[in-house]
Amino acid sequence: ARPRCSSPTTGARRSASAARWPCWTAVACCRPGRLRPWGTARGRRGLEWLDPADVRRLEPSLAPVLGAVFHPDDGAVDNVRLLDALERATGADPRVHRIDAAVSGIALASRAGTVEVASFGILGSPVIVLAAGAWSAGIEGLPRALPIEPARGQMLSVAASTLGHVAYGEHAYLVPRAGRTLVGATMERVGFGASTT
Repeated sequence: ARPRCSSPTTGARRSASAARWPCWTAVACCRPGRLRPWGTARGRRGLEWLDPADVRRLEPSLAPVLGAVFHPDDGAVDNVRLLDALERATGADPRVHRIDAAVSGIALASRAGTVEVASFGILGSPVIVLAAGAWSAGIEGLPRALPIEPARGQMLSVAASTLGHVAYGEHAYLVPRAGRTLVGATMERVGFGASTT
């Protein structure tokens, strides 16, 4: 089995052997008829079908299920720790300058591009990474339209965790994180509305 790949800085964890190392790999629980085709072909994308007894051995605290597909090479990242690590790393690098302002447009050329930053001006770079998420469509000068829209959702955090893996069901998922369990999630397409439902 491959060794566990773990980053204490970002909280990213994955493993090829759940029996040897508890990890945040994914277990998708569902009706066998829907998931078994992905799990029966061993080695196909690393997926493995788990019968109810296998699921109980892997995650004894889960309610009884009819079966699951195990994703041993899937992983989970603690996004809060990841962004904190990114901020510390970029803050310590003198080559990185952080500008807290919105990008209003980009202009691409054959070997470089420019970025227009509100209240700052125009910056040039040989490489531009577009990472604006749902706000990408509002940036002028993109070479093509991007089919991205915002989605709003709510999650629940429980102050306990007995899981060793992320568990997906048909209508929800559970994520173990630092002694807590995140339960998610609703999803609504309501534009950029930030109110809760």
